[in-house]
Amino acid sequence: MLKAEWKWLLNNKFYMLVLLAITIIPSLYAVTFLSSMWDPYGEVKDLPVAIVNKDVPANFNGQTISAGKDVVSGLKKTKALDFHFVNSSEASKGLKDGKYYMVLTLPKNFSQNATTVLSNNPQKMELKYDTSSGHSFIAGKLSASAAEKIKETVSAEVINAYAKNTFSQLTEIGSGMSTAASANNKLANGVNQINDGSTKLFNGLNTLDSGTHTLNSGLSTFDTGLNQYFTGVNSAYVGSTQLVSGAETLATGISKYTTGVNSAYNGSAQLQKGIDQLNDGLTKMDAVNKIENVRGQLKSIKTNLDQIKSQLPSQSDYETQITDLETQIKSVQTLITTFQTNQKTLLSAVDTQVSNTADQLGLTDAQKTALKNSIAQATNDPEIQKQATTLATQLSTLNQTLIPVLDKLKTVQISQALDYGYLDGQLLQLEQIPLGVQKLAAGSKTLTDGLYQLNQNSPALVTGSQKLSQGASSLNSGLSTLDTSSSKLTGGVNSLKTGAGQLANGTEQLSDGAKAIGPALTQVYEGNKTLAQKMQDASNQISLVPVGNKLYGQFSDPVILKATEKDKVANNGTGMAPYMMSAALFVGMMVYNLLIETFKPRKKIDSTMEWIFSKLFIMVVTSVVSSTVLYGLSIEVLGLKPANGLETYLFLIIVGLSFSSLITMFNMYFGEVGAFISLVLLVLQLSGSAGTYPIQLSSPIFKALHDFLPMTYSVHGLRETLMIGGSINNDVLILNGIFAFSMILIIVYFISQRSKMDSLDIKFLEA
Repeated sequence: MLKAEWKWLLNNKFYMLVLLAITIIPSLYAVTFLSSMWDPYGEVKDLPVAIVNKDVPANFNGQTISAGKDVVSGLKKTKALDFHFVNSSEASKGLKDGKYYMVLTLPKNFSQNATTVLSNNPQKMELKYDTSSGHSFIAGKLSASAAEKIKETVSAEVINAYAKNTFSQLTEIGSGMSTAASANNKLANGVNQINDGSTKLFNGLNTLDSGTHTLNSGLSTFDTGLNQYFTGVNSAYVGSTQLVSGAETLATGISKYTTGVNSAYNGSAQLQKGIDQLNDGLTKMDAVNKIENVRGQLKSIKTNLDQIKSQLPSQSDYETQITDLETQIKSVQTLITTFQTNQKTLLSAVDTQVSNTADQLGLTDAQKTALKNSIAQATNDPEIQKQATTLATQLSTLNQTLIPVLDKLKTVQISQALDYGYLDGQLLQLEQIPLGVQKLAAGSKTLTDGLYQLNQNSPALVTGSQKLSQGASSLNSGLSTLDTSSSKLTGGVNSLKTGAGQLANGTEQLSDGAKAIGPALTQVYEGNKTLAQKMQDASNQISLVPVGNKLYGQFSDPVILKATEKDKVANNGTGMAPYMMSAALFVGMMVYNLLIETFKPRKKIDSTMEWIFSKLFIMVVTSVVSSTVLYGLSIEVLGLKPANGLETYLFLIIVGLSFSSLITMFNMYFGEVGAFISLVLLVLQLSGSAGTYPIQLSSPIFKALHDFLPMTYSVHGLRETLMIGGSINNDVLILNGIFAFSMILIIVYFISQRSKMDSLDIKFLEA
């Protein structure tokens, strides 16, 4: 039966060509596709990118910074991308038309922002890039990666420049610190010398301070005595001034006194004469006896006085009655005045009341008018008005006259006025008047005699007072001169004392300061020594810093990315080969089942096993040849370099056999539907076998299908043999399982269809 199959193929040249074509379909599919993207990252240098430089140079520390120009110069030297240096409008048009895949723009403040790194408000250097992923998503990503690389390069250059500037300044600082350390040592030595001088100054100031205190003490004693002396002088001067004034006053007073003595003498003579006449009159009147008679008469009526006194009201009732009387008088006057003032108002009220009463009584208008006229005539009678005015006038006069009297009566103590004891006491005092007049007469005579003597000696007294006044004036003049001079002397002593006090305080403060300055200078000395040593140490440390390009480079690019790739992936095509080889073999086997008869025998079936073998042999040979051609062309045409060549080749054969048996099984059992199932399975495998991106980046449905797809294991196995070099035992086991399972089902199908094949026309089968 196998011979019949080959014979049929040889007789049908077209199908022979088809079979040959099927064997190279996987190679055409995989090799052609992989060659188009075999090493795209190696060809990035041909990716067109536009560069637009709008940067304006900036000034920094007297230097011109042209960061944009530097970036452009650097890009012109590199071949990383196909850079085109154009203006903004040309770049935008090229990006829109797909001429450029990226436009990188350096803004006008690019250099200016580079100078703000160390300022209080640093601004980032902005690199703006625009991509057009619509023309090519991968190109957009590659361009973005290039832009990021450019950014890193620019950042490194900026950091390098600032590191160079910083360490240059640090070197200068180190040199300056060394100079400052030397100067501090000199300063410390000078401070030490000052400290020695301050000790001598302190000792001298102590001696001066002791002397100034002694001087100040002596001046204080002298000042005290001088003040006491001048206080006495001043007091004497003040006293002499008062003495002069008193002497003058005394002279004036003595003059007036003598005049007064003379007048008093003359008056006393007249007074004595009058007193004598009064005494004679009282003697002739027998006043004492008459007063005694009045006392006797008063004593006889004492009982009657007591009775009258008991019947009198109390003092408060007495005053209240008088007050009430005053109030009543004033009230009567007020009523009359109010009547006169409000007469018209009262008459109007009476008229209104009369009208209301007349209306109630039912009087006619004529009667009401007559009644009102009668009342008006009565109230307006001139005689009545005259009498009312007269009464008001009399009451006013009575009020003005009587009220003051009543006020005085309220002050009279009526109980005292009728008291016997009070009256008798007053009479006893009257009895003493004659006796007093007699004594006054005797005293008046003595006064007259004394005034006579004074009057005779007055001229001598006036003369003495005048001499006293002249002597007091001379004394006051001398004391005034002394007092004026004493203030000047006191001022000088006070100034001397103040100066001595200030000198004492100053020397004491200087001594204290000199005493304090010693430890302070010691601290300054020690501090300067320490500072000098620390500054020298710092300078030495700075000098140890290996300033140079290596250090600048370390700061600008301190991290080295050390990558270790354990797998051998030469390029993008090698990475994609497992995916594309698997897909190509699957597509090739689909074409085989579409164009080649895999079931019908070419002659009468003699043996079922020969029939099965003849059909499956062609399928197996085609699959093996397809895998072989695919492997060979990948090596020769693409330059594929597998990690394990033999293992890769054998695994490709296993992949081809498993795919061909699976697809053939679908076609045998389901016919055209089986072909559709194979197509759907291909689509699912292209999406869920993790051929391009890790399965972790796929959607959940493909993550769920991943482990159930044959291509999952073919892709993984080929990655191991081509690049990783790991174990493919699990992949081989699963793919061989698929092959064995599919072959069993195919054989079962052949056996189940044997009876149908026996009934067919052999000529038709051979056609």
